[in-house]
Amino acid sequence: MPEGVIEGTVVAKFARLIAQEGTPPPEYQLGPRTAIGRVKENEISIPKPSVSRKHAVIAQTPEGYVITDLDSGNGTFVNDERVKTRKLKDGDRVRLGDRAFVFRAGR
Repeated sequence: MPEGVIEGTVVAKFARLIAQEGTPPPEYQLGPRTAIGRVKENEISIPKPSVSRKHAVIAQTPEGYVITDLDSGNGTFVNDERVKTRKLKDGDRVRLGDRAFVFRAGR
């Protein structure tokens, strides 16, 4: 086994959102710009009343991934703080309406 690799660990190449409910919880791979909302036209569609039709967008920037609320009705939260725009860090808890996720930065 290569030096520095811990047996049994998984390192994802791409950033992703991991839902905090479901068995197994769904994981969503993030692209350069990922729209999230209730309608199917979003890259991540969450068909729940607490999620706005066009709720938020996560965009990859030279500094990392940034989430921006799109004037949603129930807000976008990072680590329980309502945000308009916020740079995401690995392990941040993201909530859109009443749906919770964990952000994983990948490598």
